[in-house]
This record gives sequence, C-alpha cells and structure tokens, in this order.
Amino acid sequence: MIYQPMVELLGYLRANSFKTFVVSGGGVEFMRPWVEKAYGIPPEQVVGSSAKLSFELRDGKPVIVKLPELDFVNDKAGKPVGIQKFIGRRPTATFGNSDGDRQMLEWTAAGSGARFALIVHHDDAEREWAYDRKSNVGKLDKALDEANAKGWTIVSMKDDWATIFPPTKMKSASFDLKLPPDSGTGNRGTVPSDLQRIPTTAEIFHPQRRQDPGANAETKGLMPGLRRGRASLRVIGREVPELYASARLKL
Repeated sequence: MIYQPMVELLGYLRANSFKTFVVSGGGVEFMRPWVEKAYGIPPEQVVGSSAKLSFELRDGKPVIVKLPELDFVNDKAGKPVGIQKFIGRRPTATFGNSDGDRQMLEWTAAGSGARFALIVHHDDAEREWAYDRKSNVGKLDKALDEANAKGWTIVSMKDDWATIFPPTKMKSASFDLKLPPDSGTGNRGTVPSDLQRIPTTAEIFHPQRRQDPGANAETKGLMPGLRRGRASLRVIGREVPELYASARLKL
C-alpha cells in the first residue's frame, strides 16, 4: 500500500538534503520495480530480504540467475544488520509500524547526536485497518511498549493522519451488476467485500430508470431498490483504486 503521509515525508526529507531508503522485510526484487515510482526511492536504495543469486553464461550471454535458496532475511534483528551491510551508515531517522522494526529503531536511537525513531500505529478501522498487539500480521506489541518507555514518537493513523491514501487520477469507477430474477421478495445486490473499506459514496442506476429512487448508499452495507436485469454501480471518491475501473461483478 502507498500512504500519502509517507510520500509527503519522504519528499520533505529529500528537499532538506536527506537521503532516503526503504528497509523492508519484503523481497527486494519484488519492491525495486515499483518503489521508485511510488515513493521516489531508486532501486539501489531499497534493502530487503533476498534469495541467493548466481552469475551464469547462457548461450554465450551473461545472466544473473535467482536460486531457490534464501540468502538474507531483512526482518527484526536482520534490519540493522541489513542497514550496515548494504548501506554502511547508521540512520539519522527511522520509521516503522510493527515489532519487525523494533531492532532497527533501537539501532537508530542509540546513535550519537540527534536521532529520531517513529512508529505508525495502525488504529483506523474505518479508513484502513486496526491492528496491533493481537494481530497475526504486522504485530505491534513490544515495539509499542518500548516506544512509550523510551520516548519514541508514536503516530496514530486515526488521530494524526488527515489523509491515508494518495488521491487517484480516476475520480469514479463503474461496475456492471448482473442480478438474479426477482423472487418477489426484492433481491438486493451486496457491495463487494474488498470495496467495503473504501470511504466513497455509491449511486445505483437501473437500465429502465435514470436513477432508482432512494438508491444512494454508502459502500458499506446493502444496495437497495434493484429488481430485474442489469444495473450499474458508480462509486464516486478519490480513493477508488484504478483496478476497479473495468471490474464486472456478478451477484
């Protein structure tokens, strides 16, 4: 995911002569192709987990081959090691959001001179997701305790971020909904589960009517008023992912 405050922070740091890096537990070959476009960080400034590589000549041409063997895990205690191994300098500031970042934050904060350690707390269930101590993914427990004990900065996504996701170029998306025959009880179309977290407004249009009366609905919940045939759901909002533009949903 791309977060607007991250984009703004990275731009601010670079404008003030800081060099920025991505240090992630994710696969480095996975991240390098898109991080520069998303965050302005070039591939050589991405540190991540990696598999072993091999140099080979194939048909007389030199190639780098990815082997089915793990080389380096850039997570937890591996993150400060990865920073030293691939960057060679202790950071001035680091930003994390889980226990997997704890050792990296410790390593940064322990340096001499001015240092800055920050944790983003995913606590906004309405606009994103809320998870911390009991989560199976991205668990934030020990790092949160340490942040409070050592005075690291804790940012609440719910309280401190006015915007979470960057605005997309597309302002709306359309969906064709194929509804089953009317059973006489009034069939209803259900909003797709992966759209339910997008804070937008849905307008439902029936082919026989310009707009079904009372069909305006939030994307959370049911879409009322649809009976037979085909209809379109137009989702209006700047946070609608572009991949939904050509989606066709059958209910």
